[in-house]
Amino acid sequence: MAKLSAKMKEEQEKFTDETKAFLHKLHKIHEDPSLSYQDEHDKFKEAFVHASPIVKTDLRLFGEPFTHLIHGPVER
Repeated sequence: MAKLSAKMKEEQEKFTDETKAFLHKLHKIHEDPSLSYQDEHDKFKEAFVHASPIVKTDLRLFGEPFTHLIHGPVER
């Protein structure tokens, strides 16, 4: 998670204000101590389902872990 946070800080100026607000929402979900890991994942996935095309495009360009939530697991 620390690696992801560092990458996000480095890249955040490239994001739209809408994407920054969306990431703040994800951060609040992540910081909720009452959620299990699975509940957190489900809430993240639900948020991505309802995200705007602009947010999805920004996060696709960012890459993992967001592409996994947007597209589902990659078959290997």
